[in-house]
Amino acid sequence: MMIKLSVNKTAKLRNDRYSLLLFWITIPVAIKAAFFLANFKPWNMTNHLIAMAGLLLYLGGLTLRWDEIFKLRKAFTVNVAITSDYIQQTKRLILVLY
Repeated sequence: MMIKLSVNKTAKLRNDRYSLLLFWITIPVAIKAAFFLANFKPWNMTNHLIAMAGLLLYLGGLTLRWDEIFKLRKAFTVNVAITSDYIQQTKRLILVLY
């Protein structure tokens, strides 16, 4: 199953409209652009440095994401609607970085 349905369908439609479609379009376009920009030429030191910087950014983002998921535990949800009883978590690593 690729899509998790929200509990409240009206909140899902109102607050999250077309975001999945946007991801399904953006990701393949970004991958296509990356291969086009790579240009399939022999790499020099600049290309390797840019690739390493991109890899470090990716791994850093992935680490932060999983850190937040583990810290939020049951409070983590894929439902992006903010309700009136929402409590902001303040003791997290990502807030220190901002």
